[in-house]
This record gives sequence, C-alpha cells and structure tokens, in this order.
Amino acid sequence: MNNCPPPTTENYMIEHYSSKEHLVSLLDYLSDVEDDFYITEDNKRITVNNRVMLIKLLKQSSSPKIIVDKDVKGFCVIWKSVGNNVPRHYIKMSVTSVTAADQLLTSILWNEFKPLYIKLKKDSPYLNLFKSKGFIFQGDRGKEVLLTLNNTFRKKYVNNQPYNKDTDTP
Repeated sequence: MNNCPPPTTENYMIEHYSSKEHLVSLLDYLSDVEDDFYITEDNKRITVNNRVMLIKLLKQSSSPKIIVDKDVKGFCVIWKSVGNNVPRHYIKMSVTSVTAADQLLTSILWNEFKPLYIKLKKDSPYLNLFKSKGFIFQGDRGKEVLLTLNNTFRKKYVNNQPYNKDTDTP
C-alpha cells in the first residue's frame, strides 16, 4: 500500500470488480503499484502489476472490490494462501488514500466472516486503521507485522446465534 495523505471526508462507491468493466483501468493502476501488493509462491513474493499476475491473484481470491472515481482509487481481494497445509485468508489491498482503505476494509468486514489476516509494514499509515477495526497483533515478521481478525463473534451476532462467553471471543 502506498504512503498516503490523511483520511478525507470523501465517500467512494465500492463496486464488485468486473473484468469487463474494470480490467483496463485496474491494469493501468497496478502498473505503477509498489512491490507491497504481492502474492507468495514457493516462499517468493511476486508483485501483482500485470495481467498475468492479476488473473492468478483473482483465481486464488474471493470478494474482489474496486473503487473507481475517474481513476482507480483502490482495489482489494481476500486471497487464500496455504502454508504448511494450513489455509489462511489474507486481505490484499492497494489504495491511494486512507479514506479508500477505510471504506474498502469496512465493506470487506461487513461481508466476510472467516478469520482474516494482513501483513503490514511496521511504519504503514494503515496500521492504526486495521487496529481500530478489531485486528490484533499476531506476530512480528521483520519489517512487517501480521495482524488477524477472528470474525466468529460477528458471524454469530449477524446470524442471530447464541453467544457463548466461554468459547466465543469478540
């Protein structure tokens, strides 16, 4: 994610990504993205900045969302990664502002109930945003931190299931 100015009061229209409508503008946007928008293959980071890598990312992901306001302002997916036979669902996001990040993240959290992860640089302008949305520190990864959010509590609340104080954590 890029270093961004502070949040504004702009409200963006968040759309479900459609290759028919958004592919050209998204590829143009991704061609200038820094190397922190990536997927991992065989323990190697591969930047998503071209059509081949975008298609690969989309095939391994769910919930693609995009903000277009004349130009692309943000894009995100839930990317499924498997390491040591353990699946994890990572938020992969590239945005032009904290406002776009906040609105995309809110949309994701409203619609996703599985445990979610994100790796952020320790000096990321988005670190406090994710913490304010309930993500907690999971581990230190050198220059990055791993944050996680367990959505079990919210899923039960939304689905009107009983809350068990001994086994459920908000």
